[in-house]
Amino acid sequence: MIPVSFNFKRYKAENVPQPIIDVTFTHKDKKVDFACVIDSGADYTLLPMSFGIMLGIDFEQIASKPLIRDFMYSDRADPTNIMDRIIEIGYGVIPTSSVCACGKTTNCFLYPVFVKLGDNDLFPIMVIWTPNNVPPLLGRIGVFDKFSSVVFNKRNSDGSFIP
Repeated sequence: MIPVSFNFKRYKAENVPQPIIDVTFTHKDKKVDFACVIDSGADYTLLPMSFGIMLGIDFEQIASKPLIRDFMYSDRADPTNIMDRIIEIGYGVIPTSSVCACGKTTNCFLYPVFVKLGDNDLFPIMVIWTPNNVPPLLGRIGVFDKFSSVVFNKRNSDGSFIP
């Protein structure tokens, strides 16, 4: 992996500066760049389903093909193996729910896409897709573990993913 730098910016005018990174998301033959808030407190990357639709993800189609419960609750059911299985069979979504910091629960889906940070190669991550209009959050699982450390330097309003 190659180091990737990011800056603290205001995601919305009223927000305090947050660590923002440009991420290229890829699904099949489509790719779209999104500025994401790096959320070191989030396990998974969280994106609105409207972003997935821009990537060509047909949530109605994949929602009809959920992964079997036996697989989800087997000894192979860690996030990496679930993602490998979805990629292997070519489809599948995990219906789930997400609880935000405010305590609100939302029904959503876990479904993988490929991402590119900086000049690094594409790599797969699991994404929680929500019907809510939320800021895109880049979570830890599948991203932070690709690097040896992530440095947040608030004083200088920057940071980096370090290999």
